[in-house]
Amino acid sequence: MKKNKGFTLVELIVYSGIVAVGFVAIIYFLLNIVNISVKAKSTLEVQYNARFATERISHEIRGATGINVAQSVFGSNPGVLSLEMADPLKNPTIFDVSENRLRIKQGSNPVYELTSDEVKVANLIFTNLSQTKTPENIKINLTIERVNPENNPDWQASEGLETAVAVRRD
Repeated sequence: MKKNKGFTLVELIVYSGIVAVGFVAIIYFLLNIVNISVKAKSTLEVQYNARFATERISHEIRGATGINVAQSVFGSNPGVLSLEMADPLKNPTIFDVSENRLRIKQGSNPVYELTSDEVKVANLIFTNLSQTKTPENIKINLTIERVNPENNPDWQASEGLETAVAVRRD
């Protein structure tokens, strides 16, 4: 009797099933890596914008000679902060929100946006913590969110920062 070499139909079906399961697992793994990468990029973008904005506001408050209380909006969202500056080219320095973007305007210079178009300012509240005979002190409460028009859960990211900064009078 001659023995035929080759695969039986059952063996081919089993091998094909094993290969298909392997391909599905590899594709699922690769898609998972892409989703994690998108989420990490969104989180980093939000964190960078929130930290940069907070540091810039803090820097300007420390360099100010005072706070223009009448031109500032405290305790509501979005807040406005107007600072008196010694440098006439920077006086006044104003922080505000327009179209969900944090902006700075210094003196007669044009408005400069501090946050990228990939994020939006969800919350900006300035609180005047100043008391009589103490340096002027401002609390900053800032929340930045990732712009996500399709509501993709992989793009959702938010960062909230809160700090207090005093005007330095040297």
